[in-house]
Amino acid sequence: MKTEKDYSRVQGFPLNQSILRMLFTRGRKVAYEVEQGLPEDSQIVRSYYDRNLHQYFFVVQSQEFERVPEGEPIPFGVLVVRELQGGANEREGAPASAGGEEVEQGNQSEAARI
Repeated sequence: MKTEKDYSRVQGFPLNQSILRMLFTRGRKVAYEVEQGLPEDSQIVRSYYDRNLHQYFFVVQSQEFERVPEGEPIPFGVLVVRELQGGANEREGAPASAGGEEVEQGNQSEAARI
């Protein structure tokens, strides 16, 4: 018997400007690994731009998230994302990133949380 997914088990993840700058830098090759915050079964079910906050959001569904009661706001999750070292994260003609920079994103942190 196939189990139906519970779409009330969602979290929102803001995509802050530091992540967008890293992704949209001309000539930069990027490779990142999500270290924490997304369960194996997670799926993006919606994305939107909040004009009041001037921020993009992804809504992610997972059976591991707490159920959100109807009419309640979607809680925000936190992702820990690590920039991978080596040739993938470099600008053409520039040396590879030395440090495997860790990027955290979520809430309003500039450290880069999603």
